[in-house]
Amino acid sequence: MPETLSPLGLRTREPGPVIAPLLARPDDLERLLDDDGLAAWIADELMTPGAVLSPTAIDDAPAAPAIGRTAITTMMRHTLRDAHPLVARFLPVELRAEAALSGAGTAAHARLEQGARLLARLIAHYWAAVRTAYPQAWSDRDGHLLFSREGLTALSRFGAEVITARVSRHEILPEYFVTAMQPVAERVPLARASRPALAPHPAADQLLAELVAALRGADAETAAGQFPVRATWGSTASPISAPWDSPASPHSPS
Repeated sequence: MPETLSPLGLRTREPGPVIAPLLARPDDLERLLDDDGLAAWIADELMTPGAVLSPTAIDDAPAAPAIGRTAITTMMRHTLRDAHPLVARFLPVELRAEAALSGAGTAAHARLEQGARLLARLIAHYWAAVRTAYPQAWSDRDGHLLFSREGLTALSRFGAEVITARVSRHEILPEYFVTAMQPVAERVPLARASRPALAPHPAADQLLAELVAALRGADAETAAGQFPVRATWGSTASPISAPWDSPASPHSPS
């Protein structure tokens, strides 16, 4: 699948099935100007037919309560809050201010939406990797806590950790997210029978701590097993180029 270079400096492949491509919508501008609106915008993207968090993708247990738009928007808020440095990088305050002044359909609006779509794609890659790493938990909602209140809270916040780590390693393609999640799933079970009986908030905090420890341990083991590579971007990672407006960027205005 071909890669493209976004104006935000990330090399990425064309959109995959985890998030449905949509045309630009001028009325979306207002929602992209703050993080609450951005969370709702990304939730809508990830709930479109065929996307990773669409109703048909997660409502495999008819007896379980549906995971609706409100819950998924809250999930996105958790992720965006804990990944705030990435939000600030892809949708900088200055760009939001410029888009607010210039209005819908302008170049600033297009750049803002591109940053939002990139964030949405990274979050979609993460949840697709969760589904791959925890297939039983995804389909058996009664026996596992993935889609419980504490599970969704912990995994949404953990998403910020995974996405930030992958971006910092220049590993933003879907397979890298799966590779990151597989050892985590081996170390942290989500079966209700294997979890301590705690109230939702302490349960979410404990699960998050276990997930983060597992990810960092797996990443440390991977790094320790690699030979040093004297290359700007590593041998197999998808690179991140210089920031769009930096002098090193080929897109920087002369």
